[in-house]
Amino acid sequence: MDVSKIMDQGEDFLLGGEDAIKNLSEKDSASIVVVSDSHGDAKDLLTVIKDSENCDCLIFCGDGISDLSMILGTVLLSGSQIQIPPVLAFVRGNNDFQTFALKNPQTGTLTNINVPPEVVIPVAGHKIFATHGHLQGVYAGLKNLREAAKNHGADVALFGHTHVASYSTACGMLSLNPGSSRLPRENQPKTFAKIFLERGRTPSDCSFFAIDGEKILPFKYPVLID
Repeated sequence: MDVSKIMDQGEDFLLGGEDAIKNLSEKDSASIVVVSDSHGDAKDLLTVIKDSENCDCLIFCGDGISDLSMILGTVLLSGSQIQIPPVLAFVRGNNDFQTFALKNPQTGTLTNINVPPEVVIPVAGHKIFATHGHLQGVYAGLKNLREAAKNHGADVALFGHTHVASYSTACGMLSLNPGSSRLPRENQPKTFAKIFLERGRTPSDCSFFAIDGEKILPFKYPVLID
């Protein structure tokens, strides 16, 4: 992402600018990094971001917005060489604030960035619905999450909250939780996920990865859910 676009947030709540968002929607294929629940650990979140530099979009599913905002602020103020994907999406978890501020290094002015409870991202002929999951009661199942996604015309539903790397392709929809980058549960490692979308093909291609310090390793045992 062009550093000048980090503070460019439109009505869709996405960062990156209109051109990048339009380009993402018009691509024939795209790779998306999904991460969630960093809960105060900006270091491991930064490891994920560094690994995503060749991807088309990064989506953060909540509970750790302060970590993400700190990284973005560092990129802005220090001219860091960290490469952020062209489009950045994020949502508010049950432990997050509704806004965060970024400082323009040229003018010194602050820009408030809104953190919505949900976002819809158009990608390569698909729509991704992203939310944290607590408002849809994901501990009790994915029915409400899938219904919310369908109401937005989405065929991919992303969520966090449970801290368990998991996925489902039931009901003609890819539903995915990347796990937690700090506090994993059910004896899983710290994880994140990548999904690959192609125009005209049903979404199903996803991979999970473990965070081991600064190393990224394949994680082959996410939970398959109904």
